[in-house]
Amino acid sequence: MTPYSIDIARQRFSFWAACRAAQAGSAKARRSQLISALKECGVVAWIAEPANHSVDLQTYDAQFNCWVISVQRHLKEQHRKAVMYGVAAKLVSTYLKSVFVLTGSERTPLAAHITPPIDSVLLKKVDAAHKTKLSARFKWQKLTQQEYRGVVRELRRVNGSAPLWHLERYWEL
Repeated sequence: MTPYSIDIARQRFSFWAACRAAQAGSAKARRSQLISALKECGVVAWIAEPANHSVDLQTYDAQFNCWVISVQRHLKEQHRKAVMYGVAAKLVSTYLKSVFVLTGSERTPLAAHITPPIDSVLLKKVDAAHKTKLSARFKWQKLTQQEYRGVVRELRRVNGSAPLWHLERYWEL
């Protein structure tokens, strides 16, 4: 048996947080199903490879899209759970934020590209600060791939050159 470590604790917490975030979007998938989708999509192995921590934005965006589509496919084919792109994206982005950004890696190129988990609270707060009307046009749970990419482009625009996770300042819990 592998001794319990901070790395195992971080991984387990990150899985849990990602599953809870996705379930808030009515994923209607069980935690075990969502975790298997994360493992199968390749994000877990990819993030463990230090060479990937310096990728450029275009490479990251393409990889993120592959993970999200793979999560959707896995949930549908293996568990008969159809989820929208926005829900699968929230699962992946929450996992990445927890397992990577919050581990002291926030100054890496990769951390700057990782989107915060997109939800109605974030969209409404960005709307109020920047007059974007994102929350009026989009419900994160129903975002298609094209809509999600448009929302991310707009979030990057209003965020300027700051790392994308800085948008979470609008959550103001």
